[in-house]
Amino acid sequence: MIKDIVDLIYNNQEFILTSHVNPDGDSIGSEIALYLYLKSLGKNARILNYSPTPENYTFLDKDKVIEQFDEGVHKDLILNADVIFILDTNEYQRLRTLAPFIQTSKAKKILIDHHLGFDPGNFDKYIVDTDSPSTGEILYKFFKEAEAIKKKR
Repeated sequence: MIKDIVDLIYNNQEFILTSHVNPDGDSIGSEIALYLYLKSLGKNARILNYSPTPENYTFLDKDKVIEQFDEGVHKDLILNADVIFILDTNEYQRLRTLAPFIQTSKAKKILIDHHLGFDPGNFDKYIVDTDSPSTGEILYKFFKEAEAIKKKR
């Protein structure tokens, strides 16, 4: 599954990253880490969240790259994305008003999460580790494996 996700990253250009309503440190940190990884590969990436970033986590977004979803501004970005990463939640309802656009987008949907109870049929690819304490830790392991795959290319 990791190689498949790495291939999707290398073979596409337009990425959307999102997470659950009322984001916490794990979701925001995971979004920023994946955003920076994608940007380092020359990819176009946007982070769109339903909720504003809580004040106590704004230090994680020092470059102010997290955007609060606005249908008029962001709908077409979602519908025309190549890949959408859903981080730290496996329930579309927790994406609130982004959910219907993500679900109807032609984009590949990739879940990276550590929570129980996901439906694999809702995502094209996924990395779920319910033994992990955080999505951030899963991403750390993903980045290490992705780097090893890159070196073999």
